[in-house]
Parts: sequence; C-alpha cells; structure tokens
Amino acid sequence: MKSTFTKIILFYLPIMLILMACDEEIIISKSSQRKITKFSFSGLTPVVDATIDEANKKITAVVPATVDISKLIPTITVSLKAKLSPETGKAQDFSNDITYTVTAEDGSTATYKVQVSRTKLSAKDILSFSFNDFSPAVIAKIDNTTKTITATVSSTADLSKLKANITVSERAKVTPASGTILDFSKPVSFTVTAEDGSTQIYTATITKEAPVSTSTLPSSITYISNPFRVSVKSTIKLTWEKGILMKTVENDGTRIIEKTFKRDKNGLITAIETKYGDGTVSTETYTYNASEMAIIVGRMRYTYNDDGFLIQRLTSGGNFGTDSFVNIKWDTQYNAASETYDGSLLNTITSFSNVKNPLWEITKQTQFLLIDTYNYNTTLLYLGEELPFYWSLKYSSGAQTRADITPTLDSQGRITRIVVNQGYALAQDMSISYE
Repeated sequence: MKSTFTKIILFYLPIMLILMACDEEIIISKSSQRKITKFSFSGLTPVVDATIDEANKKITAVVPATVDISKLIPTITVSLKAKLSPETGKAQDFSNDITYTVTAEDGSTATYKVQVSRTKLSAKDILSFSFNDFSPAVIAKIDNTTKTITATVSSTADLSKLKANITVSERAKVTPASGTILDFSKPVSFTVTAEDGSTQIYTATITKEAPVSTSTLPSSITYISNPFRVSVKSTIKLTWEKGILMKTVENDGTRIIEKTFKRDKNGLITAIETKYGDGTVSTETYTYNASEMAIIVGRMRYTYNDDGFLIQRLTSGGNFGTDSFVNIKWDTQYNAASETYDGSLLNTITSFSNVKNPLWEITKQTQFLLIDTYNYNTTLLYLGEELPFYWSLKYSSGAQTRADITPTLDSQGRITRIVVNQGYALAQDMSISYE
C-alpha cells in the first residue's frame, strides 16, 4: 500500500508539468516542400501537359504550330503550403524562357526554367511572285503542281536586272530572297525552306512581249481640232524607236507643239516634255503607284484592275473646277469593254465591242494617243491592236445617241479613218497614215 506522500506526489505531478509547459513556447516544424508538381496549358485542345525535369529544375512543353506562344495561360500545381511566382493562370509570353519561383512554407525557394516551343511547319510554297517596278505590277502565274513560275513583261524590259517580290508560306524562307535583283534572261531557281528544314524548288521563267510590228504604227494623224469648226485640222507626226513612241509633233497651221516621251529602262513613261512654238517648255511627270494600281500625270489619274485593264480615268479639277471621271467595265469572257460610264456627262457607252483590250497600250505606258476635245468628244486611237470590222462606239443618254464613232480599216486591218457624228452633225474626222 502506497504511502500518503507517494499519493500526494502522483496527484500534483501532472499539474506541475502543465504549469511548467505554460512558461515555454511550443515549436511545430514548417514544410520545406517547394516543387512544381504539374504544369499544363489546359486552355488548348487537346490539353498540353509539360514535362518536368525535377533534377534540373527544367520544364518543357511543345504546343501546336498555330498557337500564339506570346499569350499562353499555364495551369500550375505546386507543393502543399508553397507559393508560386508568377501566379498560375496568368498569361505569359513564352517566346523566351520564363522563370518560375516556388517558395516553401519555411521560406526556402526553388526556381524552374520553363521552355515552350511550337511544332515546326512543313509548308514551303511560293504564294505570290510579282514585279512591282512595273505599273501596273506584273503578277506571275504560279503552278504549285509543276513548281513553275511564269510571267511576261514589257518588250523593252531589261530581263537581266529584274527585282521579284515574293511571299512564301508562314515561317518559310526563300533563296534568293525577295527583292533581290536577278538575271531573268534565263530560268531562275528559287529554293523555299520550311520551318522544319524541308525544301522545295521553283523555277521562274520570264519572257518579254513580242515587239509591236512597225507596219501597224501610224506615221501621221490628221484630225479636226475644233468640233465647232470642222475645217480646222491638226496634223500629228509620230516618231517611233523599236515600236515605242518617243516623240510627237503637232501642227494646227498656227503653232507647233512638240512632245518628247521620257522613259525608264523598262520603257515606262516617266515624263512628257512639251515644247511650244514660242520656245516655252513644260513637263508633266508620271507617277506610278503600284499598290493602288494607278498612273498619275498632272490632274489625270489612270486606275487599273488586276488584269491590267483601265477601269477609271479621273480628271481632278477639270471644267469649272470639278472632278470628272470615266469608269469602264470589262467583259471577262471576251476580254472587252462592255460598258463605260462618263461621270461628267452622265452618259453611258453601251455599244463597245472588240476582241482585245483597247486600252492595253495605255496600261503598258509604251505607246498611246488620247485625244480629248471639249470634254464631250473623246476619240481613242488604239495603237498596235488589230480591230475587227464590227468595232463601234456610241455615246448615249437614255434613248438618244450622243455620238457614233465609226472606223475605216484597210486590207491589213489597220485603222485609216475615224468619223465621229455628234447627233446629226460631224464632230470628228480623223485620218491615219502609215509608212
């Protein structure tokens, strides 16, 4: 039987221990776990899970080729009680490596480097091929089956010094590079290298248009210069070099006007210098806007479509200081103008048929003559183009014929005369001679 003293000790000992504990701090250890346990892009379909190399603290992921890695949102899981910086769910630019820091509960840290890449594209096509130094630009034909490129440029172009503008598949590269001046007097090979390193070769063959036959070019033109005085006529003598119009000299009996055409290496008109009988000289500069498919000279603006057809002629500040324009529609089946609307006269040309583009020479800016008198009597002379006998042009307003233009052709199909009747009156009588 225990003594009374022992019983007292056993009774008070627990109480003493409790009292002693109240004077000391209770210490519980904090977690040192600081791992990234999962890293994924859950917003992608399918979800992309990254690979975590814990030993080297490196995380890698490969996303589809079309994904914009500059705005990716990762979903990240870390150790219990650990914190992450940058936070999960925040968009990041993974174009470069991103460092994530995991801070454990006890304050210790671990850093992970995250690298995201895209699958590499295998596309290696030439999408467009053009020569933009011409106006309008020369658009080449691309055959992706045979991997060939073909184009025809002006007969005066220097094939040995042409600059091609090329676009290729996304992330692909082309050699020689776009914008390089190359010798196209012989076929040129272009190698397109895809992002994945695979290659494809295209062969470009560029040819020049056949020069215009000199037998179709007029040596002189005589026309009525004033529709109110049909007896007053002007004669224009034309000078050609290798089928290209270089100079005109007009004489109306009272004065002489000489025009000289300045051209670049490709035969495109850069300026027209006009010298008058009194010795004064004026110069009109031609500006080519390839992106807008337009040629601008003075107040005149010629605009073309993708096929190189003139679709509008705009005169800024014409009669009475107002703008005037002529819009032309084309019949693609017959490659002919089907309708022309004269905005200044509110007239529509409804009968206009020819098998070739009548304004082709204006398009190429190699040779043309446009006689526009008093803004209501327009005669176009189509140089270097053979016209069928059924060619005709009528200005009309409603049911009323405003002008009937009728050409006369010789046995070689050349225009020798153009008569314009304005209602019942003769408005124009043009005769054309050849060498």
